[in-house]
Amino acid sequence: MSEPSRPYVSLEVVREAVRRAVGRRSLRRVAREVGLSPRGLTLFLEGNRSQSGTALKLRDWYVLHGAAAVGVSGDTAAASLNQLLDGLEEGDREQGMIMILGTLDMLYRRRKKTPPPWIEDLLHRRL
Repeated sequence: MSEPSRPYVSLEVVREAVRRAVGRRSLRRVAREVGLSPRGLTLFLEGNRSQSGTALKLRDWYVLHGAAAVGVSGDTAAASLNQLLDGLEEGDREQGMIMILGTLDMLYRRRKKTPPPWIEDLLHRRL
């Protein structure tokens, strides 16, 4: 299966978050959160290729639970924003991403705080 054309977090990043989550909790609990069988999650952790439906479940889990295990990166933020903007046409999705990132950047700067690096990274990728 090839990676989707829209930017999503890579399955290697998801795999690392799943490993950390399993280490903190249990394989069964994380498998239940993801919506996979424990065996299916084990196969994923062993590096087996995922079907598109499985990859979608894993990426959804990552946005909801897994990003906390590895921290927010540009890829994580892009994946989260893509999920929020899913259902919009490509041009509207891009415009929405720029508007959200611009608003976040403005809010940080208004409070005289340095925005997280991923905001500028994603804005530069889009502009």
